[in-house]
Amino acid sequence: FTRINQSFTALMIQDFSSSYLSQDFINASQDCFNVANKQFALLWGKAFKDGYKHINQIVSDLHWFNEKTLKLKKLVQDGGVSLTNSNIINKYAALETAKTKFTDSVEKKIEATSTWASSWFVFSFIGFLGFSFVATLFGYQEKTNRKVFMDIEANVDAEKPNAAKIDRILENVFSKLQMPKTYNAVNNYYSGVLEQQYAGFTATDDKEETVTETSLNTVSEEDVKTADFHEAMSSVLDSIQSKAFTHGIILDAHLDDDFKVKGDQEALTQFLYNVVNYATENSLHHNEGRRVSLKSKPLGGTAYLKVNIANYCFNPDELNFLNSKESESDSINMNLLLIKELISDIKATIAVKNKMSAQENIEGCEIEIVFERHKEEAVDKNVATVVKGTKKEILRSLASEA
Repeated sequence: FTRINQSFTALMIQDFSSSYLSQDFINASQDCFNVANKQFALLWGKAFKDGYKHINQIVSDLHWFNEKTLKLKKLVQDGGVSLTNSNIINKYAALETAKTKFTDSVEKKIEATSTWASSWFVFSFIGFLGFSFVATLFGYQEKTNRKVFMDIEANVDAEKPNAAKIDRILENVFSKLQMPKTYNAVNNYYSGVLEQQYAGFTATDDKEETVTETSLNTVSEEDVKTADFHEAMSSVLDSIQSKAFTHGIILDAHLDDDFKVKGDQEALTQFLYNVVNYATENSLHHNEGRRVSLKSKPLGGTAYLKVNIANYCFNPDELNFLNSKESESDSINMNLLLIKELISDIKATIAVKNKMSAQENIEGCEIEIVFERHKEEAVDKNVATVVKGTKKEILRSLASEA
């Protein structure tokens, strides 16, 4: 951040020959923050939300600050503008505020981690003492129990025992351990679980008979992470609307029916925030018709979001980068790199295009994101099985087959 301060100071005192105002120095400053932000996202992005939010804000604001700095340097040198009429001071103040919020969040994280580490050591030490005491107390009992199990193991057939033999083994184990109540509790619980899982037959406990059991097996769609699109977008709009209002940007949102998409909820929210924030920031490049239009709609197994930025166009490098599978590029700013990286965390694709009028005038650009829509589906299959034996034997047989 000292580098930013050096460039700002050189500009304000109009030392235009200073190396701090050279294109190379300013680019290096931006690269420093870009690398720091990328590494921070890889290491802490999801586990440290406050820090990630603030450092991402610094990188975004710094991009516009650097562009403004280089533009003002040229305009003041040409005598076309006065620094007193520029909002560069406000942009620098915003950067300082974001930097302070970031460092404060880091300090809170360190404090919380230190407190947790101290508590963890104390409780670990107490736990170790307790464990040592319990281990000593039950050492003799553990040897006795081991002998009991070895005796039982020696008398168990090598072949798979039937349900009745399993019952006798369990009863023998708990009897030798002098735990008859535990045996009854385990036996009753296990039988109850099986009865709930395999309901529908009429065999009795003591009478062997043949019964037909019909069960309903539901084959459900493979478990996947799902995210609520409207919940994520509502959160994003709440964060950005005040900024848009302050700068006279119209946020025109036409969000269709509520739907869910495949992907992580937090990753979806983060991605949408960066896309809408990018659109909002680029609306500030001009003073005519500042408008960002959002439109979403589910279509069968997919859903799309279209983001239109009025009076702004992508350059050829940006178009090629966003419409291809490239993940890195030296000529692309950090915001687009971040958007491209975040989209890989959700089941979506992105495509962009510039929109021109019939007279070849700039109308704006469009960002289209296509998501994989999540739909809950299930296929039912009825399976009939003929089982012979007592109720317990049938239950245990079904359980072993499952």
